Amino acid sequence: MPDKAYFVDLFVRASNTPAIKMYEKLGYIIYRRVLRYYSGEEDGLDMRKALSRDVEKKSVIPLKRPITPDELEFEEINWALLVE
Repeated sequence: MPDKAYFVDLFVRASNTPAIKMYEKLGYIIYRRVLRYYSGEEDGLDMRKALSRDVEKKSVIPLKRPITPDELEFEEINWALLVE
């Protein structure tokens, strides 16, 4: 199964600077900001790390605009279709 994935992602509170720095050291980039992701109050950052299958690193090209939580499912479905 890991050989079918293009990236790994995680979400972190935008205010959690120590965690963000740690993940950046591990090779993650800030892919996009999700407005009011945490309990409708605090923004979350979707951090991604490209895997070897994503040779051109297209999965980690940062989005230019923030999104809302209701947009997340649609985005994930699109990537799921690419993986199959």
